[in-house]
Amino acid sequence: MGGYGTGRPSYKQKAEGCRSLDVNRMLREGCLTEGWQGNWNWSRDGEEVARIGFRAEHGRIVLDYRISQRGGDWEPIKQYVPLTYTDCHYGGQRPYFRCPGVVNGQHCGRLVGKLFSGGRYFLCRHCYSIAYGSQSEDRHDRMLRRANKLRMALGGEPGMAHFIA
Repeated sequence: MGGYGTGRPSYKQKAEGCRSLDVNRMLREGCLTEGWQGNWNWSRDGEEVARIGFRAEHGRIVLDYRISQRGGDWEPIKQYVPLTYTDCHYGGQRPYFRCPGVVNGQHCGRLVGKLFSGGRYFLCRHCYSIAYGSQSEDRHDRMLRRANKLRMALGGEPGMAHFIA
């Protein structure tokens, strides 16, 4: 079955390379409160690279942004994303986005915690066939990542060159 270095090749778009909206982070920051409106910013190295305007309404959020695909003209987009809440086992409620995507004529409607900008709209990763980077790691890389995670949990530094005393 494959040897060293034969990871699963993947030509899918990676989640780490897409802008995303996380419903739990929005909840923590108070952005899902009905009547709230403002901007959501993405930054890299402390510099803003993108911004999206949105407002929270009863049972949904309304995204308001502009997009330019393949160097074309800027097009304004207004997208309505339904919100739903499910009961937790020990009390309280957890929010989810209900994916507004339509793929092959079928409405998605999946309950998801994140929406990704894999194209023109913010949809779930299943609608855009977005994969996580770890899904195409080979066995060796997966083991190194797990070892580094354990090293950091024990107070060490990642990498095989660092000795833990």
